[in-house]
Amino acid sequence: MTVLARLVPTSVADERELVHFVASVTALCFALAIGADVTNQLVFFVDWPTALRSWAITSAIVIVVAIPISRMIGQAYLDLYRAKQASEENLATYRRVSEENLRLANLDALTQLPNRRRFIAEVDAWLSEAREAGRRLAVGLIDLDGFKPVNDVYGHPHGDQLLVLVSKRLQALCGADATLARLGGDEFGVIVPDVRNDAEVLEIGNSLVEALRQPFDLPGARVQIGGSMGFAVFPRAAQAAATLFERADYALYHAKQNQRGTVTLFSDENERTIREQSTVAQHLRAANFDDELSVVFQPIVDTRLGHVIGFEALARWVSPVLGEVRPDLFMPLAERHNMVSDLTLVLLRKTLAAAAGWPEHLRVSFNLSPYELASTASIARLLDTLKASDFPARRLDFEITETAVLSDLEKAKASIDPLKALGAHVSLDDFGCGYSSLAYVRRLPIDRIKIDRSFVAEIETDPTSQKIVRTIVDLCRNMELDCVAEGVETPAQLHILQATGCFKAQGYFFSKPMPAGEVAAFLVSHLSDDLEPRRHWSGARGRRPQGDGTPTALIA
Repeated sequence: MTVLARLVPTSVADERELVHFVASVTALCFALAIGADVTNQLVFFVDWPTALRSWAITSAIVIVVAIPISRMIGQAYLDLYRAKQASEENLATYRRVSEENLRLANLDALTQLPNRRRFIAEVDAWLSEAREAGRRLAVGLIDLDGFKPVNDVYGHPHGDQLLVLVSKRLQALCGADATLARLGGDEFGVIVPDVRNDAEVLEIGNSLVEALRQPFDLPGARVQIGGSMGFAVFPRAAQAAATLFERADYALYHAKQNQRGTVTLFSDENERTIREQSTVAQHLRAANFDDELSVVFQPIVDTRLGHVIGFEALARWVSPVLGEVRPDLFMPLAERHNMVSDLTLVLLRKTLAAAAGWPEHLRVSFNLSPYELASTASIARLLDTLKASDFPARRLDFEITETAVLSDLEKAKASIDPLKALGAHVSLDDFGCGYSSLAYVRRLPIDRIKIDRSFVAEIETDPTSQKIVRTIVDLCRNMELDCVAEGVETPAQLHILQATGCFKAQGYFFSKPMPAGEVAAFLVSHLSDDLEPRRHWSGARGRRPQGDGTPTALIA
């Protein structure tokens, strides 16, 4: 009974009921036996023969009833004990499996680092501790530069091994105090508690970025990549974990957009930019694209002949509230907030309508967002828009950037093929500013490469820029691709470009972008009556600028 009583408080409901039942039956049997024994004793003093018969009957009852009940009680207790033991074993197994599943759910299988889910939970936990202790907390995000070309050239197994090597190198530098995680793809996160000041944060970031610049040894290859990093520090950058993470992500984006391979610390200026972008995004959502969007056109010139061969269409937005908004501000916001597809269709319709009345020899270039190439539905809508227009597809060039094809080369090719099938051409824009890969040129059905303006801007003073331009021009010649230099602003730049063999260009030296209504007048001013080109720009070939740098032969 004592053992059963101890078992009751720890049993589940069904077990508890069984124990109560067995205890009750046992008590009844013992009461019966004791009652019969007392009766026997009383009767014995009165009539011992009767007492003897009563004792015999009582013994029989005990043998027939009490012993089986005792056995039943013993078996029931044994079964209950075994069931409880099995339940405890199952519970222990369940806990081990649950703990392992939780560990795996918070672990990156490739690098064995914490994953994004665990990282965000760690940011929240560390932030609570930092808030209570009055300490600073730094959250950093790292994005590898040049990882995708490694995958393209050497294959995904080598790419996976590179990620493992990167994780080990970063972890060795972070030490025990910091938390390193792989957030997905080639992005990593780091939490640095109790940082003293911004200088310490930048020192840590620079050490990590510098480590990523050192070569990595893979089977049969030595590769060199880089990394960009963004940091946000509590409490100045943000008070909440989610906001702190977003600020670090913005700092990383700023680093990649402005100067790859560096560390950016989220600043007050970044905060002002975010507020400005938030305001612009709100008005962009409410905008009437048909009424507020327009297209301007910048000429593309053949400098050997001195005539215009086409125009690039550039987007403009005039908000009734904000006024004219820069394209480099509203276009990324349209992409980020999933509005770029609708915006692109309006711009393409207006571009094709404006170009429909141009002379037959003129082409028009139209920029596609990376998001367009990633969406089959968007490409289908572009094709429908082109088919419904009066402008022939054979005179249209769709310009795509390296960024657009960087994430998924095969997806980009699948999106380009229908455009090519309709007769349109494809240009690879801003070539050379990213991690240019010959795989793009070899595997994509492109017709033209456009040299990024950053090389043209420094071509007069930077020998390396000149060599890069010459290399790209030679590549285009060998691959039988058209080549256009962007951002030409001075006669000296044009002269050097021509010396390298690049004779097609665009930029402010020739003309600023103009509204559609001014294109006809511009063409008339640069063509004679028989459509032969006047040599406004071709005179730069073979001569260097004199005097103020603007030869009279180059003045329209």
